[in-house]
Amino acid sequence: MFDYNNKELNKYPVALLRTLAKISSMSLTDTLKELEEIEASYDSLLGFRKLLEQYELSFPDLEFELYCTIKDLESLKVKVEPFTFNRFEEEGHNNIASDCRKAMENAISMLSEALENVRKGKAPFEDEEI
Repeated sequence: MFDYNNKELNKYPVALLRTLAKISSMSLTDTLKELEEIEASYDSLLGFRKLLEQYELSFPDLEFELYCTIKDLESLKVKVEPFTFNRFEEEGHNNIASDCRKAMENAISMLSEALENVRKGKAPFEDEEI
């Protein structure tokens, strides 16, 4: 499955799609539609997809975690604005892969904290009011 996470949906073999449909108790058409929706949403990652593509990087574990955290916040009616990387792009980097990974980890940490705040009935971020 790890190999397929790094491929576009149109590269999935039919046998895999049928297996996914069977184990999810969905029709093949519904499975394909759902995978298309996930792929479309997953690709944006609120700006991180573009950053990763710019440096030809991929961190499937972090990308999925970021995606899930964003979706969890959105399900609680919290709008998450796209990330910008102005400062990141202006800084020098000795190890761009490590720095991109750290940026994703920081974003996940910040969004996870916001998610916990909302679940506790607080504002997502300390400087906001509900």
